[in-house]
Amino acid sequence: MEYENARLRVLLFAAAQYIKLAAVRNPSFKQRLKEKNITVQIKLLDNSIGRSFIFKNGKITSKSGIHPQPDVCMGISDARLAGKMLSPARDQMEQMNAMKNFCLTLDGPDELTTWFMEILSLSFTAGMKYGLDLGNGVKRYVNNSNAGPMFVDVKDGKIIRMTPLEFDDSDAPSFTIQARGKNFTPPRKCTLSPFGYSLKSTVYSKDRILYPLKRVDFNPRANVILPIEESRVMRESVGMKLWIWLLMKSNGLKENTAREPF
Repeated sequence: MEYENARLRVLLFAAAQYIKLAAVRNPSFKQRLKEKNITVQIKLLDNSIGRSFIFKNGKITSKSGIHPQPDVCMGISDARLAGKMLSPARDQMEQMNAMKNFCLTLDGPDELTTWFMEILSLSFTAGMKYGLDLGNGVKRYVNNSNAGPMFVDVKDGKIIRMTPLEFDDSDAPSFTIQARGKNFTPPRKCTLSPFGYSLKSTVYSKDRILYPLKRVDFNPRANVILPIEESRVMRESVGMKLWIWLLMKSNGLKENTAREPF
């Protein structure tokens, strides 16, 4: 336990140094730091270990201890888990499970919490070189889209083509089925859903959605809010099916959506 606690203190101190170093090496990351002036607290949930990080005018300073009023607070259940969450090679599935089990918490406005988590992740990867150079200024990336995995070729910051991912000799061999004296082997490339071939047009369409939209025909809260006991009695008296239909009607859904229950 003492080793894990000491390791966590070192990682918390190193986190600020990682961010400073990333800002020196990568100008675009340095610009990201100027977007917010906030105070972030990373600590164990029992307040035994913590460190605050102050982002101000593109610079970061840190201080050991528990801050009284941080803008964002990340709480972690124990030092062992904290060490994994603050390491560059953290396991995404383990992070998701920790959040679901309330072993990893993040408090603060969505805008600020999202910004800080992006900064923390970018500090480990800023300036990293990736992609395959195809020559003539074209670089190939891989995108695991909803339509399937595909190659994305980019030149001068713009997509020039998107094609199904093709396997090479470094990938695992394809399976072979022997039937009726013949061998059947699938092609060495992925199969995309039809809409995947239009994603480039979607990205650059003049009619694409540029900003998040808000539905105007949906009210997540019922117009009539009943006390808990009265709501329970009504559900039991009219039946769950009719009760759901009444809630849908009270939310102003159209007739073809809120159909009659019988």
